Amino acid sequence: MTRASDDTFIDRALVKSHTLEELEKEYIRHILSQVKGNRSRTAEILGIDRKTLYRKLKNE
Repeated sequence: MTRASDDTFIDRALVKSHTLEELEKEYIRHILSQVKGNRSRTAEILGIDRKTLYRKLKNE
């Protein structure tokens, strides 16, 4: 994951008026795309348990 892609994500998020929940879901999707769908790696990057990640994805 690159710093430039993080900046782009943040810029896009700031332009849209997201709720915190929407922002969280969009960020999870962003990280998932950066690691080519690897959910274990996504959970590791986010600092959350895989079960928590699965729960958050289930609510989409």
